[in-house]
Order: sequence, then C-alpha cells, then structure tokens
Amino acid sequence: MSEINYEISASMQNRFAVHRENRLKSNDVVSETSSKEQLDSVEISDEAVRQQNENASLDKKLEALMHHFMEQFSSSKSLDMYRVDDPFKMELCASSCFGDENLFQNYSECQYKVFDAWLKENASELSEETCAKIQEAVKNATTVMDQFNAMSGYRGTSFESVALLEASRFALENVKNTIVPESQRSDFGKLIDEYVRFNEESRNNIMERMTPNYMYEDIGKSTQFLRNKDELISSQRSFYKREKEDIRDLLREYYSETANKGRAKTKLQQYTERYHKKNNPMYSDSGLFDNGFVNLMVQ
Repeated sequence: MSEINYEISASMQNRFAVHRENRLKSNDVVSETSSKEQLDSVEISDEAVRQQNENASLDKKLEALMHHFMEQFSSSKSLDMYRVDDPFKMELCASSCFGDENLFQNYSECQYKVFDAWLKENASELSEETCAKIQEAVKNATTVMDQFNAMSGYRGTSFESVALLEASRFALENVKNTIVPESQRSDFGKLIDEYVRFNEESRNNIMERMTPNYMYEDIGKSTQFLRNKDELISSQRSFYKREKEDIRDLLREYYSETANKGRAKTKLQQYTERYHKKNNPMYSDSGLFDNGFVNLMVQ
C-alpha cells in the first residue's frame, strides 16, 4: 500500500515540476511584456505632459492678449485712439517746403495749375514758345498723379503711388534740365520738391493712420508674437523705400544720355509685369497705372 502511494507521489511531483517550469516561463514572458508596456506608457506620458505644457503656455498668451484688448475696449473713451476717418474719404494733406500750407494742397487733382501760376509769375523772363513747351510738358508729367489722386478707394502709400510719383518726378526733372532756362532751374526745382513732398507725405500720413495699433502674428507654435504700430509702420516704410530705390535705378538708366531707350523701356515694362504677377493690386486701376507709366516715358 505504501509502495503504490510512493509511485503516485513521484508521478505527481514530476507533473508539478513541469507545471512549475511552464509557469515560470510564462511569468518571464508576462514580466517582459509588462515592462515594455510600462516603458511605452512612460514615453507616451512624457510626450503628453510636454504637449500639455505647450498648450498651457499658448493658452496663457491668448488669455493675456484677450485681457489686454478687453481692457482697451472696456469703455467708449478707450476706443478713441483706434478710431480713424473713412479711409476712402481721407484728405491728402502735407507740410510745405516753404512753410504754411503746401502749394499743391488745394490742387491735388489738377496740380499742373500750380506750375502754370509759376510760369505766369516768370513770364517776363521766358519766351512764349518756351512757356508753351514747359506748360505742355508739365501737364503731361503731372496728369497721371492728378488722375490717381482723383480715384476713389484707398489713398495711402502703395506700389502704384510710389512708382508713378517717381516716374512723374523724373519727367519733371527732365523738363527742368531740357526746357527750363538755366537761370530758372533752381526755382523750378524747388517747385518739383514741393510737388513730390505733397504726393508722398500725404499718402504716407494716410497709410500710417490706417495702420492698426497692434497686429497679432501667428507663424507656427513657437513664433507667435504681438507687433505694435511703430514696428508695422517701420516695416512698411522699409518696403516702400526699397521699391522707390528699385524704380529710381531703372528710371535713372532710362533718362541717361547714353541709355538705349528701347532696352531701358523694356526693363521698366518687365518690372511692372513682374509686380502684377506677384501682387494683385487691391485698390488701384492697373490700366491707369500701366498706361500712365508708359505715357511718362520720353519717346
């Protein structure tokens, strides 16, 4: 009886040993899987925490921005600094090289009349033929700006206003150097300066008045920032300064005595074509710009 019990006990012990070995192997696999899942869990958790912190930072920026504007717009008085006149009815105003009001102030759409007045004052020193040539040439040089100033819509500085004014100025300078007697060129040149000042400064003033006090820029998560009015105006001035220098170089080449007029004119036309392809003029009539610009070129 005891012998039989021994054999059964040995058999059971063997089965228990096999079962125990299998269980240990299973535990090792479970342990490895558990460790891997735990590691993945930690990695995912770190990424989630980082994203959560980043989102919280952005939320704080937006909250601060909203708080700022809520304070600014909390009363009607606080809105006064943001109010501007109707942008399409703003008057063209500028200071004068001679003091007081600019001579072209009340002639923004017929600026040739100011030059006509100068011609009458100096008629005694000019022949009728010279007066007639100057009068016709000045009207041709200023007509495009008169038409541009008469247009409805945005009246601030633009690519068109910069390019047309520079072309008009070079045309007037050409009149001074080729038709106006040398003894009168200094005074005529001062009148050109007054003309340029009026058309440039008046449009810059409108551009600056229409520039918002703040602009919130969002260029990716790490480059969100607030730009104030001074920065925005400075950026616009720099842009139009570069445009003016570019068009001046082309016009200077065109009016050079040794220039190939046909080739220089082609360069000017290519310059305007590149602009129209790159930019879609929102406010101005491209027909007036293209035709006016070409008409200012000396044939």
